[in-house]
Amino acid sequence: MANELKSESDLEAELLRWQARAEALERENLQLRQAQGMLKQRMDMEMILSTISKTFANLADSEVDSAIEESLKRIANYAGSDRAAVFWFSPDGAAINLTHEWASRKEWRVKGRQEPIASRDVPWFMETINKLRNVAINRLSDLPAEAQKVRELLRSKGVKSWLASPMIHGGWPIGFVTLSAMGDEVAWQEPAITILEIASDMFAKELTERQSRQALLKAGSYSRRLIEASTDPLITVDQSGRIVDVNAAAETITELPRQKLIGTELAEYFTDPQKVREVHRLAFEAGRSAPCELEIRGQKGRSTPILYSVSAYKDEAGNTSGLFACAHDMSYNKQTEKEIQHLASFPQLTPNPILEVNARGEVIFSNNATRHVLRSMDVSQDSSLFLPKNMPGILQNLPTARPRHFRAEAEIEGRVFGEDIYLIPHLNVARIYATDITDQKNSDEELKASLQMVRTVMDGVVHALSAAAELRDPYTAGHQKRVSELACAIARKMDLDDEDYEAVRVAGLLHDIGKIYVPAELLVKPGKLTPVEFGIIKVHPEAGHGILKTIDFPWPVAQIVQQHHERIDGTGYPGGLMGSDIILGARIIAVADVVEAMASHRPYRPALGIKVALKEIAEGHPAAYDSLAVRACTEMFNTNSFEFH
Repeated sequence: MANELKSESDLEAELLRWQARAEALERENLQLRQAQGMLKQRMDMEMILSTISKTFANLADSEVDSAIEESLKRIANYAGSDRAAVFWFSPDGAAINLTHEWASRKEWRVKGRQEPIASRDVPWFMETINKLRNVAINRLSDLPAEAQKVRELLRSKGVKSWLASPMIHGGWPIGFVTLSAMGDEVAWQEPAITILEIASDMFAKELTERQSRQALLKAGSYSRRLIEASTDPLITVDQSGRIVDVNAAAETITELPRQKLIGTELAEYFTDPQKVREVHRLAFEAGRSAPCELEIRGQKGRSTPILYSVSAYKDEAGNTSGLFACAHDMSYNKQTEKEIQHLASFPQLTPNPILEVNARGEVIFSNNATRHVLRSMDVSQDSSLFLPKNMPGILQNLPTARPRHFRAEAEIEGRVFGEDIYLIPHLNVARIYATDITDQKNSDEELKASLQMVRTVMDGVVHALSAAAELRDPYTAGHQKRVSELACAIARKMDLDDEDYEAVRVAGLLHDIGKIYVPAELLVKPGKLTPVEFGIIKVHPEAGHGILKTIDFPWPVAQIVQQHHERIDGTGYPGGLMGSDIILGARIIAVADVVEAMASHRPYRPALGIKVALKEIAEGHPAAYDSLAVRACTEMFNTNSFEFH
């Protein structure tokens, strides 16, 4: 029995040993499979990186974009993602632009449809990327509260999981590369993160190098365009003085095409070849030559005066290898010199008096015309007669004055001369150009007299119309005149010009002319008006406009009268206009009208006084009235600088 029990015990122990060995073998197999998986994953990653690296070898700039998008596809397939993309920061870092993209399904592609993302809208993400850290999001709910905008952006694109790695250049992020899971959530593994980091570095290198190459090409192209755009002939020559290259201006001045100029000696195109060779020799020795005047002889025999300057240029080893020559065309300068010489004789040729006066007021030059005019008037040959009375004041600060222009008049024996006086500080003189304007002056005076007569007649008509309106309303007699007075004072305070001031004055005198169409009993009714009665009163601005639009005023009087009950906030009538749609004159009269009406007696109430009126426009309904007009009106009454007459 004991042997039998012992055998069972031994058997049980043997069974346990076999189970332990089986478990150990299973663990070894699992570790082996994991190692094989990791090895395969590593080999796959190395294979992809090797393929990507070979893809970018010896690429033309035009092939970089397609190579990046092909690489994105390989990385996405390796990492088990549905979409991969490259984002590039704008030069100022304010915008994030989608530049490259691959997606396993067409509807997941957004390139061309996505607007740039403002960096300021995703501060949490930008802070992380600027620290050169990856952003790995297995599920959107993992994002912190401060990344709410990132969560909203990803959710709007249908992203379930997201991985981003910064592209770094010179220690700074210039963009980032992303992987997106669109169908199911993905837990990003270390190999996927590693391959994205390496790819980000590759993309950054390729894109920045391409950008640099394109910038160099652009700069070179720009430099060539700049040379070609020059109107001066620009020529490079080698150590023997033979032409290496020329611009279009050099072809024009030599009258030969570039192909025929290259390889020939530059000096041979000058009228003095030996002098040119000497200039070249000095430039090779000293590095540059002083500008000198020469002449280039064109193929067709035309000679052009030039200012010739030469500088030596060096090769990469620092050795002087040639000269850069500039031939500035002096034809215009020579012509200008001739014109200046001709202009120097102008003072003696012109029929009008010209004088120069020094700082002491002494005439130091006068032309022939000055003496001729004086002789024709049979007066003494004293040129100082042309000096205006205020000449000492004009000359007072001549030595320190800036160049300035004055207008003045001088009267000699009944003749009036209009004078343009120019101060010329660097010469310490004043130059006077005089013109006889006697006839013009007489015509101007006649015109002024005629205009004054018309103005007088017009004022008579205005006052007659104003009086006609007030005859029907004895309680408001003088209202229009007082409104006009206050409106004019406001206009002056606001620095309106004379024409706008006159428009306000006349419109103020006539602003209630339309009340001649309102029944007199309504105008003098002591009680409160009914809505119907007030509606009748409210037609007077339109009625006034209808009367005045037939009169050809030189100012918009009819329009001001029509709008004087409009309000800035649109609560006025008849048109309900707002703000700047209301003409300025009407906005000024609106303020003056309210202040005068409240300060004066009315059939239905006693006078309320100026303080109440000012409080109404400044505090009661401030949005209804023009703020500048209100301020001007208030300041005048507060400083006692205005009172009604």
